[in-house]
Amino acid sequence: MDIVNTLIIALHFLGLVIAMGSSVAFLLVMPRIASAGEGERDQLFGVGSGLMRNANIGLGVLWLTGILSVVLKYGGVDGLDFWFWTKIALVVVLSASIGMGSAAFRRFKGGDKASGARLAMIGKINLITGTLIILTAVLAFG
Repeated sequence: MDIVNTLIIALHFLGLVIAMGSSVAFLLVMPRIASAGEGERDQLFGVGSGLMRNANIGLGVLWLTGILSVVLKYGGVDGLDFWFWTKIALVVVLSASIGMGSAAFRRFKGGDKASGARLAMIGKINLITGTLIILTAVLAFG
């Protein structure tokens, strides 16, 4: 069972890389969309859509492997401490924020300029929240 737990944790880290990497890359693409010409803008919207999809996939992998890890390695949540529950609360915040970011990106792509400012704020929230999730995970499991 140790190899299964190790593979699940490895997949969990892969999900983290995909979700966080896509979110950071998205932060770099957004300002370029606002100043791009029509042809480049369409290409950047395509890149943004791909990054948003990857962030959602990474988040899904994180939820799945996180739940599997807690059940298989720890036998459930009994005995997990304050830092674990803080991490879970932050994961819920990140999940909601990524969902709101996806919706704002669709509106922005449809021409809603105000959604662009919301996306920039959401991206910063995601970066801070993701960093805090890593810190609380280390405190919970390190």
